[in-house]
Amino acid sequence: ENAKRIINKAEVVRQIGYVKWIEGKYYESIEFYLEALSLANNEGNIKEQINICIMLGNIYMDIDIHSMEKHYNKALLLSDFSRNNKFKYSIYYHMGVAYTTINFDKSEHFLLKALKFAYKDDHSSLEKLYQKLCFLYLNYGKKSETKEFYKKAKEINISKEVNELIQIMIDNENYIKSDLYLNKLEDIYNS
Repeated sequence: ENAKRIINKAEVVRQIGYVKWIEGKYYESIEFYLEALSLANNEGNIKEQINICIMLGNIYMDIDIHSMEKHYNKALLLSDFSRNNKFKYSIYYHMGVAYTTINFDKSEHFLLKALKFAYKDDHSSLEKLYQKLCFLYLNYGKKSETKEFYKKAKEINISKEVNELIQIMIDNENYIKSDLYLNKLEDIYNS
């Protein structure tokens, strides 16, 4: 009974951190996640440590890029012990997303690394990854690469509205001012 309580302690503290994150209390959330990370480390729970580091990376994404990298890199290191490629996929995906608007080379590197670890039967995750690559390439004016990954996303086509948005962005050089683009964004937001 006591051992079970100790094992679950990190998970409970992590869940409190998640609630604080949902509430928009990011610094409180970080405190709970750091406490949970320490508990998970003491418990020897590698899977929990990885999940916590990924979430800390996600939270730090908009606060401090160096802290984000630190936690994602720790999650990558720990994922070598888990032999679970879903962790590596998730970490590389989030790192790629974090760099999308600030560093093309890093973003592309991490998103393409995520692609290597993606499960081919996880169509939803694959489509999202293809879409992120489309947004990255569009943002940096790389039309041929955009079209390549758009075609792959379109083959899956679970998120039809997002794929339609990408098509509008590909077809319209000045899509930001396009009514089609704005209407599609509104449709996605309201759905």
